[in-house]
Amino acid sequence: MKKFDISLLTIAVVIVGLVILGVNQKPAATEELAATVNGQPITKAEYYKALESRDGIAVVTRLITNALVEQEAKRLNVTVDPAEVDKDIQEYKDKLGEKQFELLLKTQHLANEKELWERQRISLLGKKIIEIKTKETGKKMKSAELVKELREKANIEIYTIHKDEKNDNPVQE
Repeated sequence: MKKFDISLLTIAVVIVGLVILGVNQKPAATEELAATVNGQPITKAEYYKALESRDGIAVVTRLITNALVEQEAKRLNVTVDPAEVDKDIQEYKDKLGEKQFELLLKTQHLANEKELWERQRISLLGKKIIEIKTKETGKKMKSAELVKELREKANIEIYTIHKDEKNDNPVQE
């Protein structure tokens, strides 16, 4: 098992583009893991699904960041009303028009509107967490600072995943 650090710059970029891909679902006991975040598994199935639209470390970083935001939101009892997310998505559509909205999805490497919806939901959770932490400390917090704080408190393990040269099957170290 290898551990490695992900730069703060990468995390700051990722927090803006949060997309959750089923992180809240518990994997079957037989599923292999790509990473764990405070004991919460990120399965290889989630990892490979995300790889379809992004490069490896960016995918894992995004999944980890999403898991951290979800966990902190749960700890603070923060939720986002689906109507809030729907409203934001509709505002994007109204402002951009159909063609530009589709272009937005493509340029953000989103397969569909559902992925944008999830990204926006996580983003709103992050904003609400920042509001709470700002009230607690009296100091304005930025997204990158939130992610850094959450990462410093977390137990994150990232496993090296590669393809077996003999049969092209994924192998976890």
